[in-house]
Parts: sequence; C-alpha cells; structure tokens
Amino acid sequence: MISKFLTELRFSTAIISGLLILVKIRLVTFITANDIERAIYSKERRVLYSIVHFIFNMIIISMFMIMMGDVFSDHPSWYRSWIAIFASIVVVLGYLFVFWMADKGITLKNVPQGKQRIWTALSLLLYAISCMFLPSYFVGTQLFDNVTNKSIEYDIVMFVFLFLISGLVVVLFKPLSKVFEFIVKKVVYIEVESAEGIKKWYLLHPLNKDEFLIGDHHQSFNCKKVKVIKKEELLNYDFNLHSTENL
Repeated sequence: MISKFLTELRFSTAIISGLLILVKIRLVTFITANDIERAIYSKERRVLYSIVHFIFNMIIISMFMIMMGDVFSDHPSWYRSWIAIFASIVVVLGYLFVFWMADKGITLKNVPQGKQRIWTALSLLLYAISCMFLPSYFVGTQLFDNVTNKSIEYDIVMFVFLFLISGLVVVLFKPLSKVFEFIVKKVVYIEVESAEGIKKWYLLHPLNKDEFLIGDHHQSFNCKKVKVIKKEELLNYDFNLHSTENL
C-alpha cells in the first residue's frame, strides 16, 4: 500500500526535497542523540527534540496500524463487539498497571523470576498489542469496511486517521518503555575539586552558546546552589553519566 501510495501520488520532487531537508537537519543524528549531546542542547532545541521524537514514534506506530487496518477493511465480518470491548478493557486496566509499575520504578527485571515474571511479561505484551490492535480493528472494520475501490484517497484518509490516533498510542506506550527499560533517563555531571572535597555539579542547560548553568541537583527546581560556567572551562572536565533511578 505504501509503494502504491508513493507511485500514484508521484511525489518525486517532494520526496527529493524532503530527503534533502532531512540530510540538512541531520534528523537521524538528532533523534538518536546520546545523553551527553542532549544535555548541551538549548531549551529550544530540547523542546524541538521532544516534538520530533514524538512525531517520529507516531510515524512508526501508524505504519503498523495502517497495515493492520487495511487488512481489517477487507474483512468487516471479522468485527465482534465483544472483541472490541475486551481490547478496550485490556488497554484501560493495562495502562493503570503499567503506569503504577513505572511510577514505582518497577521494571520487568525486578519482577521475581519464574511464573510471576512470565505472566507479567505476557500481560505487558498483551497490553502493547491491544493498544495498536484496537484502533486498527475498529477503523478498518467499521469506518473503512466494504471499500471495493481502494484509491489513493482511501490511503490518504486512512493514513491521516490512524496517524492522529497514533499520538494517543505513543502516550500509552511511554510508561511501557520505562518498565521494559527501553529508555533509562540519565543525567550528566562533572566532578569539581574544592576545599570540601570532590563535589558533583549537574549540567542543567545552556544559557547561551558560551555559558552553561550547573547545579548541585539534576533538577533545577531542587537545586540549593547553581552557578554559571564558561563553555571552555566546562569542556576541560570529564562528563559523567548517572541514572536518575539511583539518585
């Protein structure tokens, strides 16, 4: 469907222009930036990173949902209300369970080995599948059912519809990534020798291209002391990473 989508639209000029833009802004490098690279981003660039990363996740998830939705649209008779209700219950209860685990800092590897870990893993997997299955199932069998002539307009409408829904799925997946430890948030700090001994100073954010704000806590609102450091001086120190789970 994607190849047909690109062929029928004849977006050759748009695609080339888009690729040139992606190369120019180095989107892949931007999305896959490590913790130290993100730590030296300006506030504006951090916001941009969050937005781009969110949209990138929406695109990936919507691709899977579009493929499933296209299959379901060919088989509207597959729709059963009890399946939709069951999937909805799994999503709601699953989110509450996953959010509780993420909030308590419980990861899958913290769950005792054996049947308990297996059942927890299966429950999380069922939740993840249901989050993508439910929108595709309902949209395909109820909104795009019995479409005999799947034109390019059909592809566009389904893409837009599921792409918008994918934003909610990304939100539902966020605590799941913490439980599976796909994302482990780390902070950057430097060690400075003083009369009191070696002291940790956490890198908060740049003030401008030449100055950075550092503090005695990784969260600015919890800092008791903050100070400004020149970029040239900062680069003389070794950067250290620390997981926020252990702070």
